[in-house]
Amino acid sequence: MAQLIANERVDDIPLLLNQMQKLNLSDLVDEYFKSHGNWKGISLGKVVVGWLAYILSQGDHRLNQVEDLGLMGSKETFKVGLDPAVRSLDFSDDHLETVLDQFSNDEQWDSFEGALSRHTLRVYRLSRECIRLDTTTAYGHREVEAEGLFQFGHSKDYRPDLPQVKISQAALDPLGLPVSTTVVSGNRGDDPLYIPEIEKVQASVQSSGLLYVGDSKMSALETRGYIAQSDNHYLCPLPAVQVSQADLGELLAPMWRGEESLRQVESQIKGNEPASEEPSAPPEVIAEGFDVTMTQSLGDGVEAFTWKENWLVVHSFKQGDRQRKAWISALRKLQTPLPNLMSPVEDVNDYRWMKPSVNSGNYGRSDSGNYGR
Repeated sequence: MAQLIANERVDDIPLLLNQMQKLNLSDLVDEYFKSHGNWKGISLGKVVVGWLAYILSQGDHRLNQVEDLGLMGSKETFKVGLDPAVRSLDFSDDHLETVLDQFSNDEQWDSFEGALSRHTLRVYRLSRECIRLDTTTAYGHREVEAEGLFQFGHSKDYRPDLPQVKISQAALDPLGLPVSTTVVSGNRGDDPLYIPEIEKVQASVQSSGLLYVGDSKMSALETRGYIAQSDNHYLCPLPAVQVSQADLGELLAPMWRGEESLRQVESQIKGNEPASEEPSAPPEVIAEGFDVTMTQSLGDGVEAFTWKENWLVVHSFKQGDRQRKAWISALRKLQTPLPNLMSPVEDVNDYRWMKPSVNSGNYGRSDSGNYGR
C-alpha cells in the first residue's frame, strides 16, 4: 500500500513555537485567562501561541486571514509543534476575537504580564539592573467616544487632527525587552503614568536597587520620591520647571568664583575595530561639569520622607555647539536691513544698508566698503 507523503514549508514556525514553549506561554495564558464553558478545541493558551507564531512569521495581524491562509499550508507543522488535535477552526476569527476579549481585562492582564516577565527573566537570566521608561502615542482614523481610548491630545506624531492612544512602557536597558506596557486614553498626561508603570515593574521583577532611567517627564518630585522611598535609584534630566534659571545661576556661582573645579567627562562608547598592539587613541572628552548633593522632602510632619539626590551639572560640548548654531541661525533670520547710523553721511537721503557678509557671517561696514565687524 502506497504511503501518502505531504510537503510543507516550515519556515520559522518551529523556532517560534519552541521559543514560546520555553517561555511557558501557553500554560500562563490558561492560568490567568479562563475560557468560556462553550469553548471547544485546543486550549486558549495554545490558540494564542499558534496565532502569535502566524503573526511573527507572516507579519500579518488580521484575524480573518489566520484560519484560511495561516494554517492550510502548515497544518502538519502545527500538529507536531503545537498540538496533534489542532484544527483550522481553532483559529477562526470568532475564536481569535474571544481571545482579545479575554485580554481586555486589565486586572487579569497585569497579573499575567507580571508572571510572564518573571519567567522570562529567570529562563534567560537577563540583567535587570537598569529599567528605561518612556511614553509614546499612536493615532488612527477612529470615531471619538466619551469613554473610549482614542481621544484628542498632545500628538507626538504631529497629527493633532486625529485621535490617539497613549502607550507607557518599561523595558530592560540596553536589551530593550518590554517588562510592562500600559495603554491609556490619548488625552492623558505623561507625568501620572510613571509611578503606576514602576509599580508594575516592581511586581514583575520583585527586587530593589534598580536604576530607573527616563526623560524630563519622569522628573516630577512625587515620582522621584516614590522611587527613592522604594529603595531604588533614578536618572533623569531636570527641566526648567524643576530648576529655574535663578536656581541654575546659584548652582554655577561657585564655579564662576573658582570655588568649584570642573571634571572632564570622557566618552564610554567603543568602536568595533579589531584589537591592535598599537596604543589606542586617548578617549574623547565630550563634556565637563561637577556634582552637588541636594536634599529633597515629600510630605509634612512625622510622615515626611527626606532623601538626598546627586545633581550632575554638565556642559555638553556638542549640545552647546548645537545651541550656539541655532542661536546664530535665528539671529540671522531676525536681521533686517537698517540704515547705517554708525557713520555720518553728507546726504540725509543717502542711506547705506547693512548687509550680511556671505563669507564671514559678520555684520557692519568698514571704510573700504567691505563688510565685517
